Amino acid sequence: MSHWRALVAVVMLTVGSAGAQQRLLPASKPVNAPCVQVRIGNDEAGRWSCLNQALKAEVDKVAPVIADEPPGDRIAPIGLGLATSAATRQRLGDQYGRSVVPQRPARQFAPPALKPVR
Repeated sequence: MSHWRALVAVVMLTVGSAGAQQRLLPASKPVNAPCVQVRIGNDEAGRWSCLNQALKAEVDKVAPVIADEPPGDRIAPIGLGLATSAATRQRLGDQYGRSVVPQRPARQFAPPALKPVR
């Protein structure tokens, strides 16, 4: 008899919670607020997104972005992890342009004037 009670309880719980498990639909996207610029004296105030939209429209008139161009072509070599000429000069030292060996030559030290006493 207790098995029946447990079975009835499980069925009632699943039926009762079915409405709570319905999928919630996302809310509709809010309409973009109009771009409003306020000028008080010499100060102007407005939303940055409006300024970005206006500047993007002006930039697209002058230099439109080519959709076929992959973004990797516009990244500087340092951003891609490639060596720049300045970094290569620093690494090669005074052998830059003279040698294919990428290490600096060993430093030459002058011998001490007097031998140390032991």
